[in-house]
Amino acid sequence: MNPPLVLVVDDEKVNRLLVRRVLEELGYRVAEAVDGERALEEVRKETPDLVLLDLEMPGMDGYGVLK
Repeated sequence: MNPPLVLVVDDEKVNRLLVRRVLEELGYRVAEAVDGERALEEVRKETPDLVLLDLEMPGMDGYGVLK
């Protein structure tokens, strides 16, 4: 069985890298997206168990993703 998948959505690369490092050390699989549009693409590929979503991003923000 695969470990849980966490999707990290943030326009700041440093934030994504930091969260990825912590989650992978805890045994999670991690997918990343830099904006809302890409987050929705990732969700369509494989449904994550958890989404860590930045609310303030250029383009489609986190609120748009939730809608």
